[in-house]
Amino acid sequence: MSRVLAVDAGTTGVTALVIDDSGVVVGRGCLGRPWLFADLEAAFAGRPLPRPPTLGEVTATLRRHAVLLCAYMGASKGIRDI
Repeated sequence: MSRVLAVDAGTTGVTALVIDDSGVVVGRGCLGRPWLFADLEAAFAGRPLPRPPTLGEVTATLRRHAVLLCAYMGASKGIRDI
């Protein structure tokens, strides 16, 4: 039996769909917010949510993501895909 769970992970307003208790599908809320998975883990475990990342942490994550994309795809395509 499928269940739909609405998880309030801070300001993310995530909706997760649990399919036959075998997996979780997370909507587009995770795009651009990789820390969302720590929020979901805490929410499903009934623990307090971790503090949100600071602007500096978000910037560092974005920069690292850009560097990795450029290394993998080449600078021109990688920077466009950020």
